[in-house]
Amino acid sequence: MKQLLVIFSFLLMFAPSLLQAETMFEGYYKILSGNVPIGYVIQRYSYLPKKKQFESIYYIHTNALGGGTKESVKAYADDKFNPISYAYTAKIGKITQVIDAKFKQVKGVNVMSAIIKKGKTVERIQNRKLPKNTFLSTFLGYKLLQKTYKVGPKFKYSAIAEEDGQVYTGLSWIKEKKKFLNKDSFRILNTFKGTKFISYVTKEGEVLGTKSPLQQIETQLVKSPHLATKNFTLNTKVLRQLFGQMPTGAKNSLANPVKK
Repeated sequence: MKQLLVIFSFLLMFAPSLLQAETMFEGYYKILSGNVPIGYVIQRYSYLPKKKQFESIYYIHTNALGGGTKESVKAYADDKFNPISYAYTAKIGKITQVIDAKFKQVKGVNVMSAIIKKGKTVERIQNRKLPKNTFLSTFLGYKLLQKTYKVGPKFKYSAIAEEDGQVYTGLSWIKEKKKFLNKDSFRILNTFKGTKFISYVTKEGEVLGTKSPLQQIETQLVKSPHLATKNFTLNTKVLRQLFGQMPTGAKNSLANPVKK
């Protein structure tokens, strides 16, 4: 379900370390369709100070009701959020899709080169010029955080959808303050790639969840992995290869609530 990737662009928390590579956010989200669990998302954001790079890794798993998808992304951006590279893999039914994309600057303009494989079809993109300030959609929350969360502002942007390698114009509007999962958050109305969805984000930039009213799909951050993955397949070998180790989902405000 490609629209799921649009919604999951917000799953992050911003807290970079100046001394060493640090996981800034890691959490498990349950995916619901009409209050019925259909899968889970695992998201991790890190900062690599020696390289001055941000890293986003996520994995999506859904059952047959959710399209039977297994999707993953590992993406990198510099400290100004210019895209560096990303690898995307998806398996939907018997069809596998892989995208390997790299970016560089040519005369001050960011360009993209990529190999896109879908089944037996191969497409090559060579030095495609990108609109100014285009970034990878998985880092959208960071761009919003740069502008500080407060009610009112609208943010129009140009971003690459990792699942197809295309550039789209998006809009995020911080509509109001709202409680979500019993926490104070901002309710943000989003439009990207023709999909409208709502995200609930704390003032620190942590996404507590998302809702897509038209699709009736919702994601919710949970306190522990079991709450998201129970009754679903958990391929620990694949997850260790993707994340470098088995993600614990313990780097977020629900798993580690702030003591008052």
